[in-house]
Amino acid sequence: MPVCKNCTHTFNGLFCDQCGQQENNGRFTGKELAGDFIAQVFTFELPLLHTIQQLLTRPGRFCAEYIRGKRKPYTSPIQYFLIMAGLHLLVRVLTKFDPIANQYKAMGTKPPTDKAIQRGESVGHFISENLNNFFFILVFIFAFFSWLFFRKSKFTYTENVVFAFYIAGTYTIFPTIAIFLSYIHPSLYYCLYLFTIVYLSWSLVDFHQPVNRLLGTLKGVITSVLSYIVYILFASTVGMMYFHWIR
Repeated sequence: MPVCKNCTHTFNGLFCDQCGQQENNGRFTGKELAGDFIAQVFTFELPLLHTIQQLLTRPGRFCAEYIRGKRKPYTSPIQYFLIMAGLHLLVRVLTKFDPIANQYKAMGTKPPTDKAIQRGESVGHFISENLNNFFFILVFIFAFFSWLFFRKSKFTYTENVVFAFYIAGTYTIFPTIAIFLSYIHPSLYYCLYLFTIVYLSWSLVDFHQPVNRLLGTLKGVITSVLSYIVYILFASTVGMMYFHWIR
């Protein structure tokens, strides 16, 4: 009987019934290395791609099903959020995209020389450079307003946080695409705001399933806009405090 190289347990078959490790002879072959690589790639990609597909076609119902226990085939909410936010930030770094500079290109004007305006731009750059930190806060803001405006759905605040992690992660797809659209024309970047409001509102209605769909849609729009406003105010306040007290 083979002895597990991991936990020294004696077992029958191909896998240790104590720790689950596959039987091996204590050496590594090229075939095993290639097989391990392929297994890891597909273990990472397939649940992620399946999760993205669900969140783009039935976001609210998918999140509700995940909360109620259907979780095995999907990427977990926090992992999904971190992967998607990381991919977006990677695209921004590789393309060297500057939202402030793009704004002036879209308006067809040059950056102002006024010091007060430049200071405001510095706050904007600070928010942009620390987007990963601020974006994490947006999840909890969005979850709070989702819970507040749709309390009749009986989802707890924590369950709304799960929902928000998934939706915020998917949201990053829109600004990522918008970065590439900005190379066609800078103003196309701002189409993302319309798509964002539509997607967030649809997700909220699909998740909470309100009896009155029209009222639910209105609440969804209010929740989406209010969350974004509070997020911008919070990020701007932190940015101004940083430049006033630290720099």
